[in-house]
Amino acid sequence: MASGQDCCTPCPTVQTTNIPGTPGATGAAGAAGADGINAFTYTTADFATPACNANVSVLVAENSWMVVGQTLSLPGPAHFEVVALGAGSVTLKFLCYNGDISPAVTIVSGAKVSPSGTQPTLLPEQSFYAVAGAQSLTGSNAQLLSAVVTLPTTGSYLISASVRLDFVTATTLASATVFLKLRETTNGPADVANAVRELATGVVTSASYTFSVSPLPNVVYSGTAGDTIQLQGSISVVPYVGNVKAVEATILALPIE
Repeated sequence: MASGQDCCTPCPTVQTTNIPGTPGATGAAGAAGADGINAFTYTTADFATPACNANVSVLVAENSWMVVGQTLSLPGPAHFEVVALGAGSVTLKFLCYNGDISPAVTIVSGAKVSPSGTQPTLLPEQSFYAVAGAQSLTGSNAQLLSAVVTLPTTGSYLISASVRLDFVTATTLASATVFLKLRETTNGPADVANAVRELATGVVTSASYTFSVSPLPNVVYSGTAGDTIQLQGSISVVPYVGNVKAVEATILALPIE
């Protein structure tokens, strides 16, 4: 629609009028792109799994989606790393992941080949268990039954520990307190925070029985490779007659990251 730029009566000057032009033509749609390829393929011949970390050449229907260093999964299961690509073939290294089939097993033609993730590295847990020991508690803090674990790598660990304590013909004039704890003794040293247990003995006369099987609080510990975690204990007052003895001890350090 035409529109005047100004309106006056009378008009002293010639007025300019805007007249819209014809709309342009709609652009034509572009051509359809080429279809993509599947991110998997099939073997085209039988082959046998090689020794762990050895290579094998495998005939496949398509390998253009593969790249060197990629991890592949085949039925079995069997996991491989792409080592090289050829015309209609791929050279694979047998990774022997946990749960994989053994070497020298035939994977038949037509087996599906698909991408896979890498297997996580599992850190070994560290554990200690001693039984039938006979270590008397004293007024000085000491390692119990040689209980210690050494952390293999830097990281976070869930640490649990427990002690069995026996009265051995123990007689006390008053209730004593048993102190149990975890202590890092190499890269510190320092007590492990929150890993403490205190137990009251009560008053006993010629007692010979299991006084307590005591777990320490489970703790998450941020450690350094080489840290040594000891289970230690003491008693506030040594029995007047007999002893309070540690006869079992356990520690478990479980990596959690």
